[in-house]
Amino acid sequence: MTRHLAVPLLTLALAPLSSLAQAAPCTNLTGVVADATAAVIPGAAITLDGSVTRTSGQDGRFVLPCVARGSHQLAISYSGFATVTVQVTAPHAGDLSVRLVAADQTTVTVNADDNEMQVQSPGGANGLTIAGNQLQALADDPDDLLRQLQQMAAAAGGSPSRTTISVDGFQDDAKLPPKSSIAFINVSPDLFSAEYREPPFGGGRVEVYTKPGAKNFHGALYTTNSSSWMNARNPFTVTSGTTGKQRYGFDLSGPVRKQGSNFSLSLEHRNIDEIAVVNAVTLSSTGDAVPTRYSVPRPQALWNSNARVDWQMGPKNIAFITYAANANNTENAGVGGSSLLEAGYGDRFLDQYLRFSNVTTINSRLMHEARVGWEHFDETFTANSIAPSIQVSGYFTGGGASTGNTINHRNRIEYGDDIIATLKRHTIKTGFHLFYIWRNSNIYNGFNGSYTFTSAQSYLAGNASLYSNVSGNPNVRVGQVRFDAFYQDDMKLRDNLTVSFGLRYFMESDPATYRNFAPRAGLSWSPDKKKTWQIKTHAGVFNGQYSADELQELYRQDGTNRVTSLIYNPVYGSPFNGTTPIHSKRTLAPNLTPGTYLMGDFSVSKDLPGGFNINADLIFARFMTYARTVNINQPLDNNPYGVRPITPNLNILQVQYDGTGRGHGEFFGLSNFKSKRGGFFLGALHLNLRDDTNDGTFFQPQSAYTDAGEQVRRDNQGLWQVFGNTSFNLPGKFTLSGNIYGQGGQPFNVTTGSDNNGDGNFNDRPQYAAPGAVANGTTVFQTPFGLLTNAGSIVNGIPLRPIRRNIADLPWNIHLDANLQRTIKLTHNQKADHPQTLTVNLRSANFINHTNVTGEGSVLGSPQFLVPNAADTARRIEFGLRYNF
Repeated sequence: MTRHLAVPLLTLALAPLSSLAQAAPCTNLTGVVADATAAVIPGAAITLDGSVTRTSGQDGRFVLPCVARGSHQLAISYSGFATVTVQVTAPHAGDLSVRLVAADQTTVTVNADDNEMQVQSPGGANGLTIAGNQLQALADDPDDLLRQLQQMAAAAGGSPSRTTISVDGFQDDAKLPPKSSIAFINVSPDLFSAEYREPPFGGGRVEVYTKPGAKNFHGALYTTNSSSWMNARNPFTVTSGTTGKQRYGFDLSGPVRKQGSNFSLSLEHRNIDEIAVVNAVTLSSTGDAVPTRYSVPRPQALWNSNARVDWQMGPKNIAFITYAANANNTENAGVGGSSLLEAGYGDRFLDQYLRFSNVTTINSRLMHEARVGWEHFDETFTANSIAPSIQVSGYFTGGGASTGNTINHRNRIEYGDDIIATLKRHTIKTGFHLFYIWRNSNIYNGFNGSYTFTSAQSYLAGNASLYSNVSGNPNVRVGQVRFDAFYQDDMKLRDNLTVSFGLRYFMESDPATYRNFAPRAGLSWSPDKKKTWQIKTHAGVFNGQYSADELQELYRQDGTNRVTSLIYNPVYGSPFNGTTPIHSKRTLAPNLTPGTYLMGDFSVSKDLPGGFNINADLIFARFMTYARTVNINQPLDNNPYGVRPITPNLNILQVQYDGTGRGHGEFFGLSNFKSKRGGFFLGALHLNLRDDTNDGTFFQPQSAYTDAGEQVRRDNQGLWQVFGNTSFNLPGKFTLSGNIYGQGGQPFNVTTGSDNNGDGNFNDRPQYAAPGAVANGTTVFQTPFGLLTNAGSIVNGIPLRPIRRNIADLPWNIHLDANLQRTIKLTHNQKADHPQTLTVNLRSANFINHTNVTGEGSVLGSPQFLVPNAADTARRIEFGLRYNF
């Protein structure tokens, strides 16, 4: 099992190299050995060409005297860490800055002369490490970089959108820092370790580690530009619109004082011109369906920054503090597809982080790490209109924005404390994490009211099927405490056999859950002497959690401070006249648990001749006590004003833990990162997870009285996913890199567009037509799934012949990104303290301009039924310059 010593991943970066006097018969090789947090490692063994050995001192430094001119192989090793091999040419100037990798982690080989990091990783559930040239090959734009990392994390079995981003060892989700401030990235580490809460199928994990400062002053200025003439048009728009991006930024790092303290600073600004494409069907005054397509500008202005200060507090103690801020201002969010311009809103947020970390090397076998972080988040939604929302099922959404003018405030404090012990046969890591989240928001969701029309005819006649609104106090305050403790032990029984076991405990204050223990176990075995075969197996229990977002939603619809009202067949414009409202409130089931999941993994990898590696994984999962919401007071006779089991005219939406599911997955990967010309990784994942919760706490089945057709694949999870990234060195010192991600079989639900059973939820599904029925285009329709009707019989809330949930699939989505890059040396004096380079690159997202459909009409009988109406961004091209000094 992959383990972590000081942090989940330790990496190696090399200081700039230059030649000493060519006449010198020999020269000294000097450097510093540390881990990823920059904590020095005393006593590391330094071996030159397999014979000359030294050890690093108390400050982590080493000196190899009088090394002959030419190329040498340098090996650095330390108990509990994987040996790192460096190809370096003497003479040279400057120190080698060596960062070690934990035992059983990815193999890293570095060419010191080219400052290249080549990472050999099997991918899949065993993780992927990105640094050096591989990191530079990824997108510079933070949004594109996030998308690429999310897609890579999906190789572990999760949905890209559910990926957790952590920064500098902190556990909770965070915003990506600027790419230029990143030292390395660990994608989907060993999530079977007791250190982690979320299972691999929960979305994967991306761990980002920022750069420390430099010994000498260094910096960079950069810009990228993408103009409308360079980019392809959205496939659903009738006009090109303005699409482009301008990005500017700088980096600066250097010493704070002559010895023992340094800083790094990154700041960038982006102006993004995008368009939202409305692709709806509206209705003329005569009742004719009118295809409506137009483009709406959706500009964004963004700032992203990261500042870090490191200081050596002693030979065995190092600390660093970081401040990060991410600001975004987007206009016309929520517009596109069937949502018209008036239904959109402006979204402005500022997310700030302050983090402090301290690492103490107590002795050569014991290390302590403490972290404390604070986040402050502000977000404001400004509605384009606060008129009542109008929804015509299967046609369009207009009127006002349902968000209203909402303001969200969030504060989050995280404290972590870990101890790592490296004994003769054991690598032990134990610690705890404490989180406090406090939210104070003014939420106007639903305060403007919403009319729902189930057909074109009812809309033209002004006969709404439902009116809903929220009234009361919009202020919602929540506080939540989370605590976890873990113990993980990797015991090396033999040189080729490691057994791992761990135990994790988790609790949270609201909803109060305390009985959450999660044991984990694993085995890693290399059956051959050269360790070209690696066989690993893992099994473990995982616990879910209720996020502060979910807690806020629970309090928002408490039925007391904020009252949600539903009125069936209202008078348009005067919905409360002469009617009895039906209220809705959210509650919790007694003795609620956060969910329990069982998961196992079996993987085999093999090193092949020529530097190739193949890897195959089998994944098994079983979900128990999964959270979902059930209307426990649903009407028995399909009449919203009819007989209910508990209280008349009230929907009681109870969060329960009776959801279940199971699934399996198969992953295959092929990689080669040992070629001097470059490297690549290709993988494919088949994942079949089925549950009756759609992986959502507030997901409701179409009926509280039956689960027929509910145990299906989630609508955010494709059946097939393919992954790939590559980087090659071309003649003329050009580098060509690419990243590909594809997803197929992503399901979505088909509905009638009506509330057939009177439970207040418009998620009712069509039914199979009775034998002998004929398609009539009114209530019975011919579809790829057979003859369906939106007027099937329902008895006691149970549909007689329902189709299954998520019966339809979106087309394959394929994202291919490419980058062509050339670095030009401006400083030819290799002794210079500030070597200057100019990097020129041409990057393209969605290079093949594939139409990546993100939405299709899902309402049976609508003119948009199964017709694509929204797509991801078309091909974009950007030109970039970066000046390093």
